[in-house]
Amino acid sequence: FERQGLDTTLLTDELIIDTFKKLEEGAVGKESVALIFEIIMKKEAATVEQAIDTLGIAVLTTQELEEIISKILEDNMNTIKQKQMNSLGLLMGRSMAVLRGKADGQKINEILKKKLQELLKLNQQTPSTTGPKKR
Repeated sequence: FERQGLDTTLLTDELIIDTFKKLEEGAVGKESVALIFEIIMKKEAATVEQAIDTLGIAVLTTQELEEIISKILEDNMNTIKQKQMNSLGLLMGRSMAVLRGKADGQKINEILKKKLQELLKLNQQTPSTTGPKKR
């Protein structure tokens, strides 16, 4: 770590405990732990709160998550129409690229799956705009 300009002596037991308390409380995602430690060891933050602010990784509310995931679904409608539920893996990857460290991956997957199922169900109920199929 020293070679990378990181001062490991700055990571006190208190800071480590505080970071894991925040993780347990759901205030940060598990992906954020290493980032928090790195910011502290780079002397860019002295406390866990400062590191969270510096990184902009405060955990999002369920409503904020749902809004972001809805936008991701909107942006990927062509893929969803082609792959249906098989698009879940791709959508999860795109969601994590945006949301990594800001929410628990399991929660993101849960919301994404639910919204995708609702979207596909809705599209099945909507009559086709191409008209009746010729035989």
